[in-house]
Amino acid sequence: MIWFEPPSQMIGWGYTAPKVLDNTMIDFVTSYADEHDSLFQSGEIWDKGNEPDNNIEKSYRRSNIMFLTDMDYFRNLYNHIIETVLNVNNTHFKYALNYLEPLQYSVYESANLGYYDIHTDSYLRNTSGFIRKVSFSILLDDPADFEGGDFLVHATQEPVKIEIQKGDIFLFPSFVPHSVTPVTKGVRRALVGWVCGPNFV
Repeated sequence: MIWFEPPSQMIGWGYTAPKVLDNTMIDFVTSYADEHDSLFQSGEIWDKGNEPDNNIEKSYRRSNIMFLTDMDYFRNLYNHIIETVLNVNNTHFKYALNYLEPLQYSVYESANLGYYDIHTDSYLRNTSGFIRKVSFSILLDDPADFEGGDFLVHATQEPVKIEIQKGDIFLFPSFVPHSVTPVTKGVRRALVGWVCGPNFV
């Protein structure tokens, strides 16, 4: 057996980096969302592809989302997150990565028991030649301010609850199944992203 690189590092299916966003940066994002509430849309899952004439499966997900597409306004935020993601990827996942999709601001409210059932963010191949490879979630609220809303990874027989604090980022391969349990008290907000690269071969 000849190793291409020394197998000295155990690479898990997820990685948490603490305090990637401080309170100032979090307030910057949440204030924008509060001031642009007309940009919110219901998080949806298409039951047969992504064609507009297909029915929407609404029992699978209950959240409100907003995409942060103003790249000039959020340039510093994007640069900061990209730097973190690439540093973690270079050490842990070591995937070929090319670009970051627009960030998604997600809100799960206890008023409607917001949740997201078990799902993955990508497959291993896509006809476009590029796929989501690394997904991440940055918690924007103190866990003491809401109940429920657990981020679960379903990579083993029993789901694993990811313990993160306000401002922490959790990164994981996009093909790993995960979910968010119903929020039963308060509001859970998160910044979600997907980093893409060439198909796995």
